[in-house]
Amino acid sequence: MPMSRLKRVIAAIRAYGAHPDPRAAIANTVALVIVSNQPFYPLYLHWAVAPVVTPSYVTFLSTPLFAAVPAVLRRNSLLGRSLLLLAGIGNTLLCHVAFGAGSGVEVFLLPCLMLALMLFLRSELSCAVGFT
Repeated sequence: MPMSRLKRVIAAIRAYGAHPDPRAAIANTVALVIVSNQPFYPLYLHWAVAPVVTPSYVTFLSTPLFAAVPAVLRRNSLLGRSLLLLAGIGNTLLCHVAFGAGSGVEVFLLPCLMLALMLFLRSELSCAVGFT
């Protein structure tokens, strides 16, 4: 890939994740970081745990939800921030089912908890409490 094309792709991703609201920008950044890391998750499991990584492919089911967060945030900020949390919680629960209780993936609910406390305004306290 030529460098100018790579720069255009990076600029397009930055533009897709840009948002004037700081809370929405944080949600976009988190969502796009997750999207960029999900393709490497099976490789990480292969390296860290075992060569059998087939159950990790279910994590790709949540990728479109994380990728849609910036687009949804442009239309409705509350819905977009909620989508990020729903995708994170859903992905964690799906991984819990796929890998079992011994995997410890429930620990990924802690970042969801922190995001629930950070992403919502005081006027949206009911949403923050609901996700928490």
